[in-house]
Amino acid sequence: MPGQKLLWEASTVGERPYGVKVGENGVFAVFDNSLKVYDFDGNTVANYDFEGRKIKSMALSSTFAAVALNEKTLGTIDRVLVFDGGGKVYENTVAGEVRDMRFSEEHEYLYLLTREGLGKINTGEKTLEFMAGDYDETANKIVYADGKKIYLAGRAKIIAVDAEQS
Repeated sequence: MPGQKLLWEASTVGERPYGVKVGENGVFAVFDNSLKVYDFDGNTVANYDFEGRKIKSMALSSTFAAVALNEKTLGTIDRVLVFDGGGKVYENTVAGEVRDMRFSEEHEYLYLLTREGLGKINTGEKTLEFMAGDYDETANKIVYADGKKIYLAGRAKIIAVDAEQS
């Protein structure tokens, strides 16, 4: 736009952006085949190549970025990766297709909605646990999560789940 000074730009060849989020320590950018973390001057701090894996789900917050990628195996195993402003801080495989992911409001948990159930990754302790409890198996979206309750959307209803239950 006329009269505006360009601060920096990031360009990629052959990749389209899926999501961009300005965070506390930089900018998270998810592309077709990679996740990049930039500092506020436009320098690449971290670059993770998806190695041909497809993005199943992603979640971006001001503190973390997460992607679920399909594994190159038979079955429904997905690889979940969590990044902060300095690069990758968590990586694990999850049985059951990841349908959706969302960070809690305080960013202490990343909730995963999979075909196998509802899981949570503690972003501080770097641990994954699946939560007990019943919910409508048609649920395919995490609407909101605050560390105490998780709201899931199904075909014809919204379900509230106790987030503190293990």
